[in-house]
Amino acid sequence: MSSPYQNAQHVLPPGLLAEVQRHASGHLWVPAAASHAVRTRQRVTQLHQAGIGTREIADMVGISQRRVQQIVRAVMQGNARHAE
Repeated sequence: MSSPYQNAQHVLPPGLLAEVQRHASGHLWVPAAASHAVRTRQRVTQLHQAGIGTREIADMVGISQRRVQQIVRAVMQGNARHAE
């Protein structure tokens, strides 16, 4: 699986990069758009229901095994709202 991290210099326009650097340095987590989170949760749920293992789901979806487990647990508890 390739790294989910990207160099901000390669993806942000210079002006935006400079503005971000004024507020934070080092590791910065940027949450995905809500629609992306919903699609990820749905995909993980479908794959899990199909009997695919946690490691394989993580590789297919591009998230950690722990995140897959969190999503599955939340969905199984009927609390999908907190899965993302």
